[in-house]
Amino acid sequence: MRKNKVIFFSLSLLFVLACSNSLEDKSDNNPELLTNQDEKHKELSSVDITDDKSFVNGNSGRVVFASASNSDSELFTWILGTEVDQVARLSDNNDGDLEPVWSPDGERIVFIREIKGDREIYVLKADGSEVQQLTQNSIQEYVPRWSPDGSRIVFIGVGAEDSELYVINADGSGIIQITENETWDQYPRWSPDGTKIVSIGDVDTGINLFMSEADGSGSVRFTDNRHADAWPAWSPDGTQIAFVSDEDGDQDIYLMEADGSNRRRLTSNDHVDAWPAWSPDGKQIAFINLEDGVGELFVIGVDGKNPRRVTNDKWMDAYPSWTPDGEGVLMLSFRNNISYLVSTSLATGNTQRLVDGMEFKEHSFDLTH
Repeated sequence: MRKNKVIFFSLSLLFVLACSNSLEDKSDNNPELLTNQDEKHKELSSVDITDDKSFVNGNSGRVVFASASNSDSELFTWILGTEVDQVARLSDNNDGDLEPVWSPDGERIVFIREIKGDREIYVLKADGSEVQQLTQNSIQEYVPRWSPDGSRIVFIGVGAEDSELYVINADGSGIIQITENETWDQYPRWSPDGTKIVSIGDVDTGINLFMSEADGSGSVRFTDNRHADAWPAWSPDGTQIAFVSDEDGDQDIYLMEADGSNRRRLTSNDHVDAWPAWSPDGKQIAFINLEDGVGELFVIGVDGKNPRRVTNDKWMDAYPSWTPDGEGVLMLSFRNNISYLVSTSLATGNTQRLVDGMEFKEHSFDLTH
């Protein structure tokens, strides 16, 4: 039961809180272009949404994602603003390829491949070639994340009794265990300088933040209370951390300095705030506000000023990620039991569904910057 808690922590906990508050290897370097979409998912593409493409056409980022449009989860890439028939398939097998993340230089993708219940970490090139298995052990791997310089990868290793953080070199060598405790370590995030990793630890007294040295030399509890502190996000300059806490009764966005000082609440409302995401210039934070199973996009200044609601579409939106120019946000939107990738313009609030006709797996998209 506790293992499931680790795996589904990020979304399932939010629903609970919201309700309580009201590759087979390719033989060449050219990924297959998808020209025929699954008919079932074509039929699901008729939800009303704006046709305005001016926002995404102005961005040149690439999206990598895992889709469940077929019987198994596979990896795909897509360039913002291009047509859906330009989606490129990176993997095509009977396994489950999940949780893809771009390397900082945009040349490689780390992901989880699940084969008969065994989850291991793999890396491939952005064109789908040179697939390499990095791990092969008895633990189950989750949430791989590149270091800022692309030389290492942090991940969660789930065992029989707990989960720990591990770091491995990008070539598969030099794996080290970063944490060694009785907590369920989750949600690791690198500091911008690559020296530290902030994470969540589920301890008897509550859900707290932990700070670990990336070289494995130590890990300490960063917050210590009987409440839930979760979803940490480093500011672009590495001087601050945004996170979510329920210490004042509601689940709000908080900020603190990178050394743990000057903890202060950024949002204050009667609902659940989640998934804080810093703007590229570090001046704003996007987040999702949840009420009765509906998640809407909000943006607020890091000084707590100018909070504003961006969407009002009555769907469950999640996992906001800023576009490279800072003018919009990509999210997963859960609509009629299907998850889609959507983009929202911060200037107009218009939301557009992207790569129409493909269902996205939870936690499974990443955008190059």
